Amino acid sequence: MGPVFCGWICPFGILQDLMIRLSNRLHIKRKVLPEKVHRALKPLRYLLFGISILLAVDFIFTLFSFDPRSGFEMFLAGNTVTAIGWGIIAGFLLLGLFYERPFCNTLCIEGAKYGLLSIAKPFAVVRNSESCISCGLCDRACPMHLTVSTADQVRSPQCISCMNCVAACPKDDALSFRIAPYPKRQIQLIATAAILFIVFFVKFGGLNQTADLSSITIDDLSIDTETLSNGGDATGVANGTYIGTGTGFRGTMSVDVTVEDEVITAIQITDMSDDARWLNRAYNTVASSIISEQTANVDTVSGATYSSMGIKEAVSDALVSAGSTVAEVIENDVDTSKRQHSRKSRDHAF
Repeated sequence: MGPVFCGWICPFGILQDLMIRLSNRLHIKRKVLPEKVHRALKPLRYLLFGISILLAVDFIFTLFSFDPRSGFEMFLAGNTVTAIGWGIIAGFLLLGLFYERPFCNTLCIEGAKYGLLSIAKPFAVVRNSESCISCGLCDRACPMHLTVSTADQVRSPQCISCMNCVAACPKDDALSFRIAPYPKRQIQLIATAAILFIVFFVKFGGLNQTADLSSITIDDLSIDTETLSNGGDATGVANGTYIGTGTGFRGTMSVDVTVEDEVITAIQITDMSDDARWLNRAYNTVASSIISEQTANVDTVSGATYSSMGIKEAVSDALVSAGSTVAEVIENDVDTSKRQHSRKSRDHAF
């Protein structure tokens, strides 16, 4: 049925719609971006969506930490939003008094995802050209600035299925939302999209990869015997497996740390909420480094800093709780100014 989430459920989308109603109450005349400007800005959200699934570098985290939709949803969930985050939310709401759904139209990667998936939707807004009186009310009612009055079917990925155009139409049978046959161009687009998705899933493993939680053990690594003889963070810890917790990018994570003869021999994440792509990147490197160097105080992984710190924090927590006489408490205090969430429940910006 298309991006019904965007049109009917999204909290930040609803908030932007409320700004439209407020502007009507205040008699603020809403503006329409020039067509050339709108056409230039429209691809931005698809570009950002592509970046978010293909790249994993630090500046991406910083960029998406300013996502107002995510920040507002985290506020609704009871988490802390930074002053910068509130400033961005307020900025888009202020724009919403003059332009309809400015964030949805240009920068929302969730909307881009739903929009691209909606290419193959069997339902569409269909215009009956014989009943249409070309009044243009449907065009003015569309918050995504689509030209409904001249389309046979509205199948743009920008359409959020809000039905504002149908509600605004003065002719009962001019616009309807129903199952509609695909036009030839749409069939070609669906086929192209299907091929691209197949290539993407084969190459990258899909939009949501599965986290690799297999245990990393000392047997998998080449450990310098001198490192083992010098002792490490497991000094004073009895043989056994100990549970530690730390704070990753999306919230609390738990790890099992196995100690034999005061040597860290295995590390396994047992519970986590971080995105698999970045967690895997951090876990494979950080856990191996901890075992190799026999200390939780190792380097973090660029592009997965938050998850890296969460693992280090959890391992140190396990060892300190187990009675280590050497291990230091590690606290995940990575630049909290870049986060739009509390220490108890941190979340990705997308």
